[in-house]
Amino acid sequence: MTTDNPASSRRRSLAILGGGPAGLGAAHYAHQAGLPFLLVEAGAEVGGVCRTLRHGEFRFDSGAHRFLAAIPEVTAEIGRVMGERWRAISAPSQVRRRGRMIGFPIAPFDLYARLGKRVFARAVLSYLGQAARPRPAQDNFEAVAEAAYGPFLAREFLLNYSEKLWGLPCDRLSPAVAGKRLKGIDVRTFAFEALRGRKATIEMQDGRFLYPYGGIGEIWPRLMAPFAPGSVRTGARVKGLRHDGVRIRAVELDGGEVLEPDHVICTLPLPDIVRMLAPAPAPAVLDPARSLVFRSLRLVAFFLDKPGVTDNGTVYFPDAELPFTRVYEPRNRDAAMAPVGATSLVAEVPCSAGEPLDQEPDGALLDRVQAIFTDIGWIRRGEVLDRRVVRIPHAYPVLHKGVEGTVAPLLAHLERFENLTLTGRNARFEYTLIHDVIDQGRRAVARLREGAGPGRG
Repeated sequence: MTTDNPASSRRRSLAILGGGPAGLGAAHYAHQAGLPFLLVEAGAEVGGVCRTLRHGEFRFDSGAHRFLAAIPEVTAEIGRVMGERWRAISAPSQVRRRGRMIGFPIAPFDLYARLGKRVFARAVLSYLGQAARPRPAQDNFEAVAEAAYGPFLAREFLLNYSEKLWGLPCDRLSPAVAGKRLKGIDVRTFAFEALRGRKATIEMQDGRFLYPYGGIGEIWPRLMAPFAPGSVRTGARVKGLRHDGVRIRAVELDGGEVLEPDHVICTLPLPDIVRMLAPAPAPAVLDPARSLVFRSLRLVAFFLDKPGVTDNGTVYFPDAELPFTRVYEPRNRDAAMAPVGATSLVAEVPCSAGEPLDQEPDGALLDRVQAIFTDIGWIRRGEVLDRRVVRIPHAYPVLHKGVEGTVAPLLAHLERFENLTLTGRNARFEYTLIHDVIDQGRRAVARLREGAGPGRG
């Protein structure tokens, strides 16, 4: 990793705080624009919550990451950077429920084929009954999910899952946690899919994406390759943001170093940004910031002496009694993620500080998940070569009902600093994906080039 010295860092016109996808995306476009910058990252390596980890000859991502071709400008640019190390993947997602594997998003034809006519009839009656009633205000995720699927299917496949993921009942979650997964799902969509049958089911499946050879983390060294020496520094934690009420005047790092950039693009967690301001804001700003919380993950990985387990990109587990929300098999994204003849399974276990799942010893959690995989039939005795637990902090901002009313004043307070821009999932406290946060960096740098300042426009 490149290093820098305090004297040269003071001369950088742009400081980028945080080396996750949002910060690295901003750095990429700053480099293209010819803007001198210094990116500082507290961890030992860049990538944030979007890294590729190694375990012997195995590789696995720090989550079931994938790159969606949703923003043409970003897709084209990352494709150009990755070149031949980039390819389209078709590995459909499924939900495991009632002992059966069902395609996701849920589709009528697949539901009937997998769970039978009784469950299908119950789902249809629930959906039609909900559709016939006056639609309530969709001010929480439970209402949104029930409007999309009906109460029965919503509870079967979405609500239990979401309560595990976010750690809150779904009627206390913001509609924003749905992202774009439920967009466009209504009775016409269901009728169209039912008429077209399996072909439409395959088209709807959540399984087409872009992915680099070697893991999602391979994007970042490709982006950084042309950066000027000293542009990226790891092991540099931000501890303070000095301001005069109009501009951020200095960025304080651990160890006493002080940066004095003209502009700041910050991707750090929103509560931390507010807390680091000096002078400190009023309690009316500090107190709401303290109410914002993040959900962490424990990745439970098994390295197996067998060629494969499933054909899926991701398998979702809505059952409330299971500790994990989804499981992915890295070799289904890239065969080189495991040695020839071997594979791995990685389960995501969401938790918050102080919860039983957060405090459960690694060995006990590994034993519990392995027993579940054995019951499913995914693992047999003697196939486990090794096991590992990895903790991923700040994986998801918890979007509780009404969170927009908490976040908006905080963003408004920070946007008054004319040389500060917030980008990324954690800084803006929103549900965004890799392509979204890279695009935020692209647009922030574009505003800088136009002379509007990163926080304007």
